[in-house]
Amino acid sequence: MSPATPPSLGAAGRMVVVTLAGALSVLCVMVVWLGWVQWQRYDAALDTAAPRIARMQGIAVAHQEIATALEGTRAILSRYAYPPEVEAVRAASDFQARVRDVLQAAGLNIVGSQQFPARAGAGFEEIGLSLSLQGTLAQLRIGMIALRTIAPSVRVDQMRLQPVDSRAGQDKPVAQQLNVQTRLIVFRIPKS
Repeated sequence: MSPATPPSLGAAGRMVVVTLAGALSVLCVMVVWLGWVQWQRYDAALDTAAPRIARMQGIAVAHQEIATALEGTRAILSRYAYPPEVEAVRAASDFQARVRDVLQAAGLNIVGSQQFPARAGAGFEEIGLSLSLQGTLAQLRIGMIALRTIAPSVRVDQMRLQPVDSRAGQDKPVAQQLNVQTRLIVFRIPKS
């Protein structure tokens, strides 16, 4: 027997084989090209994400340090302003009570006081308190020094002193009495 020879395809068969081979080649080129395009997109996305990932890793490493610094900043800020967690009405009442306690402890008589609604400022709210006081200059001095101990710190916006003539008909010298009108201010950080 003779070895088997492949059957001859004829012109139409060869045309089909060439067409299939060409289509298969085009398909392979398209798959390779699409893979390359996807790789380029992935590489570009990775390049833009890499700095963000590094930044987030740095924040994660420095988290405790940032938290400690934030607490320190809040502690410092609490010396100068009420925090946003304290409502403005509550802050105003607390402010008035503290001021009254300090000034009465200094020996001043509080004739009257009036709270003012919080006024918005640049990054803070201003809470005002108007007071009418009576006492001596020494008592006023002690009271103003004692106001420095209040936290958050108190700012004297204005003060008017008026002497009272209380020496008429007295033989012994007495300390000069004063009527004092003052407006004090404390700050509050508004909620953002």
